[in-house]
Amino acid sequence: MAKKKADLALETIDTELAIFDVTRQRLEEMKNEFLPLTIAGIEDKEGYKKVHDARMLVKSTRIKVEKNGADLRRKKRAEIEDYINKVFEVEKYILGEVCPVEDHLTAQEKAIDDEKARIKKETEERETARIEARIGYLIGLGAQFDNVKFSFGEDLYMFAIDVRACSEERFNDFVAKAKERIKIIQAELEAAKKAEEEEKARLAKIAAEQEAERIRLEAIAKEQAEREAKIKADQDAAARKLWEEKQEAENKLREEREAAEKKIREDREALEAEKRALEKKREEEEEKKAQLLAVEQASKKAAEQARIEAEAKIKAEAEEKARIEAEIKEREEREAAARPDREKLLQFATDLDLLKYPEVTTETGQKIILFAADTIGRLAKKIRRESAAWEAPA
Repeated sequence: MAKKKADLALETIDTELAIFDVTRQRLEEMKNEFLPLTIAGIEDKEGYKKVHDARMLVKSTRIKVEKNGADLRRKKRAEIEDYINKVFEVEKYILGEVCPVEDHLTAQEKAIDDEKARIKKETEERETARIEARIGYLIGLGAQFDNVKFSFGEDLYMFAIDVRACSEERFNDFVAKAKERIKIIQAELEAAKKAEEEEKARLAKIAAEQEAERIRLEAIAKEQAEREAKIKADQDAAARKLWEEKQEAENKLREEREAAEKKIREDREALEAEKRALEKKREEEEEKKAQLLAVEQASKKAAEQARIEAEAKIKAEAEEKARIEAEIKEREEREAAARPDREKLLQFATDLDLLKYPEVTTETGQKIILFAADTIGRLAKKIRRESAAWEAPA
């Protein structure tokens, strides 16, 4: 009885399978043919293709069965419930046979696809790390990046796309050239620093010389004042001596005149002789007085001339010092007046370097961006160079 039911069920299944356009024999063939399929590894392209083709065939069978089952259910929905259940059982049976095969094939494909994805991800990560290491190394050396290229001066640069794609040999050659350029730049900076220190030393020497000159001029002025004081003291002493001599002469004349008047009555001839002698002596004294006056005037004139010459020299030296100080002040004022413009220009050059360019995808657009970046980069460097060498107009 049980065998009869089983045979009836199989006959029913065969009948229903015919409706689904599939046979039990075909189902067995699919299991026997496809379940043994495996993929040896990522290099087994032929095995992968067989698994893929088999899976697509099984999948199409499943989809076709599902569609036919759905169509059959729609057609038979109004028929007896027993028929619908049989259809459902047949569909379930077929799917129970087909789905494990599909799952097996899907798992085989997925394992290889996952492995490929893993290898691709690791490769991309290694490439990203390599590129980032190159970029970090260039930045560490002091490269300037303007969103297009890495530069060590105007004539030594490498485009960002080349940093990513170039060979190790070419990259190492560029790094070697960059290191040589850095040595040159450092030497230039050291030379500029040395020149600046020498200029500071020169200015300090000038300041020391000016201080020494100031001290020398003060010593000259002090010496001149002492000399003038001595001349004045000498003049005062000479005048006092002349007055004393004059007083002495007057006193003597008065005494002699009194003596002469006393003797006039006694001896006119003697008086006349004495008078002549007195007159002669007076003339000699007048001559001596004139000589003393001439000496005094000559001494005063010499002292005045020396004073005028000393004052003229002091004035000339003071004017020369004032002229030098005025030139230094004027130069500092010109530098101070020019400094805001110079700082604005340097900031403008920095803004040009930091300018963000639009992202373009076409080859023509990329060429235009590269040309614009190169032109703006050169303009920024020229602004810095001209600003550094700029001296404010007098």
